[in-house]
Amino acid sequence: MQGLSRLGDPPWVPAGLLDALQGIDDLPSLTTREFVGIMVAISGNVLISLALNLQKLAHKKVEKMRSDTNDGKPQSESSGIVSIGIIEDHD
Repeated sequence: MQGLSRLGDPPWVPAGLLDALQGIDDLPSLTTREFVGIMVAISGNVLISLALNLQKLAHKKVEKMRSDTNDGKPQSESSGIVSIGIIEDHD
């Protein structure tokens, strides 16, 4: 960090950012094992978030398909299964 301060503050750095980062040398160092663990945890959280959003989208699409086939009439889960079976029997 001291090398950056000797060069002067670049114009894209917010005022005081380099001063705030001067104490970064006090942080503990990470081993490779710890770094990999952190990256796996972060990647897992991102993957779970994407999966939940895809699941939500799929549920919305199924609900829209059900409402389109019923002409907007609400129905219970069990009657939906029966009506799907009746539709398949007529085809």
